Order: sequence, then structure tokens, then C-alpha cells
Amino acid sequence: MSHDLATIAIVVSRVEALCLADMLNAEGIAVYIGGYHHGTVQVIPITLGGYRLMVPATQHGQASDLIREAGVESNWSFNRNVQRAGIRVLSISVGLHAGFATLGAIFSGLPLAVVAMFFLVGLQVPLSPQARGDYYLSRNDEG
Repeated sequence: MSHDLATIAIVVSRVEALCLADMLNAEGIAVYIGGYHHGTVQVIPITLGGYRLMVPATQHGQASDLIREAGVESNWSFNRNVQRAGIRVLSISVGLHAGFATLGAIFSGLPLAVVAMFFLVGLQVPLSPQARGDYYLSRNDEG
């Protein structure tokens, strides 16, 4: 009996990885999510190569058929709600930091260069990446 794992998908969203894994687990297909623990604590998991979903090589065909049937690989669209929420969080974070820095500059003589640096705070705000996953499905013999 072989214990080899075959990669079925590489996705950048933790939520998508967990949903795919749960869907496959519900059908009795064991799933290993590579990079899950690192990606969970990393702000941008795509820098680590995303989440790699692997299934036993003997169940790769069954998993491929299930993903095709669910339409996961073909029905992806950019979520504008997530984008708007991210922009809102970013705006609030930068606004609060810049506001307090401006008050500090006015009342305590903080140099204006320091105030300008607070706009760089926006670079540290964690946002959930959105991108289409890469799927490595077995060949469909029906079509």
C-alpha cells in the first residue's frame, strides 16, 4: 500500500483551504494541508507559497471528480465585500495613527517628519489575499 500524497490544489486563502479540506473529508478523502500552521500566523500566506492541499495518490481521481462536481475550480470571482472591508480597516488604522501623531506634533513639538511616517502604518495592516487557486486535477476521461 502506497502512502504517497498527490497535490490537488494550492490556494492562498485559509478559508478556501479549510472549506476544500472539509468538503473532501466529508466524502472520506483524507486531506493534508501543507503550510497551514505557518500560513495561519503569517500576514500574507502567499509569500510562503499558499496552502498546499494534498490527498493520498490512490484517492486523487475521486477528489478531482468531487472538485469538478462542486465547480470549485471554475467558479471563482473577486469578492468586492472583502476588498471594501479591507479598505475600511486600512483607513481606520492609518487615520487613527496619523490623528494621534498630528496631535502629538501640535501639542508636544513632535517633528512633522515623524507625523508623515505614521502613514506608513498602512503597510503593516494585515489583509486577506484573494486570488484564484491552482488546481491539479486528474484527467477527466468523460470529456
